[in-house]
Amino acid sequence: MEFSIGVDELQYIVKLFGKIAKRNTEDPTGQINIETTNEGVKFLANNGSIAIEYVSKHSSVKKQGSASVVFNKLFSFIVPFIFWNGSFGAKEVIIESTDKAVHISIDVIFEDGSSSKNKIRLDLHNPFGVLKPDSFGQATFTMNSAIMRTAINKVIYAISPNEVRSAIQNMKIDFDKDYIRFVGTNGIQLSEYKVQNNTGYVGGFSVRYDFMSALQVILPNDDTQLFIETSERKIRAKFGNVYVEGRMDLGRDYPEYRSTLEAFSNIMSLDKKIILSSIAPIQEILDSDDYNRITIEVKNKKLKIYSDTSSFTYSKNVDFNGEYVVDVNGRILKKTIESIDDDELVLKFSDSNGVLIFDSKTQGNQSSLMTPVRRRKK
Repeated sequence: MEFSIGVDELQYIVKLFGKIAKRNTEDPTGQINIETTNEGVKFLANNGSIAIEYVSKHSSVKKQGSASVVFNKLFSFIVPFIFWNGSFGAKEVIIESTDKAVHISIDVIFEDGSSSKNKIRLDLHNPFGVLKPDSFGQATFTMNSAIMRTAINKVIYAISPNEVRSAIQNMKIDFDKDYIRFVGTNGIQLSEYKVQNNTGYVGGFSVRYDFMSALQVILPNDDTQLFIETSERKIRAKFGNVYVEGRMDLGRDYPEYRSTLEAFSNIMSLDKKIILSSIAPIQEILDSDDYNRITIEVKNKKLKIYSDTSSFTYSKNVDFNGEYVVDVNGRILKKTIESIDDDELVLKFSDSNGVLIFDSKTQGNQSSLMTPVRRRKK
């Protein structure tokens, strides 16, 4: 095998694969397979749960073949180079395999006109050790990649992948004729984000956290078309030259949550920046042994947020004419508020013992729920 590829493209590939290939092992889950095909040069990694493929169509192939090398060694060599800017840097990478090793070379031109030749030799591993995913079939639905990435960002913070209740280790995605709802929870906090359903698909499924976490990083935040195929056991995503395959969550019913989001009797408007300005500076002084406790109190239309060692009192009146006091986890509160993309928020609640539901006031497209912390006895 012998081919050349642009330094910038190979850097993009290894950074893309860095979310999936394991970094602390030399077994097949920590390797990257490289194969020259009629489509181009195909790169593959599989950590045992998620597989990712990338096909380079701009590389120049001189000799057919395939090889596998340790991903972390390739990554650490390729990433530091500065890509050619018209005056200096590195333009291309030449990769050649023999019976025993893979040889990689890069020529660099420096700002003063001098140059260097950089070469490494990597041990050759069994090219069939990295498991290939199934081929992408027919898309179940298609959507804008930026929409999917935004939805993941707004929901994934509420999921704990190590949660013992396996049914809520995943992200739930529901499609009805009007909306797509993305949901994540760990039993203490919950986030639901909804967008218009323009896909034509109606249904629902749960996807493992690791797959959605990988998509969160590798999806482009633009109008790139994202093709999703679902089957009983697998979920597959394809965009541009990238193909990712992961596992569906099987045999577990996602808990019913919609009734909780609709159970409230009071609404109060809040300014997102002002609330964050009161809780962000005190994150490191909250007491983790006491659930990072802070108290939210409204009395005579005045809002006060305080802990044992800090306090914040807002001068303007809030639009709630009553008394309300609740203890919450300050770290969870910060993540909950940060996830909502709006300057104006609404807090929905019933009483001091019930859940707190935050939503976007302008768009009303995200409901973020958190449970209160039991108040200490005086």
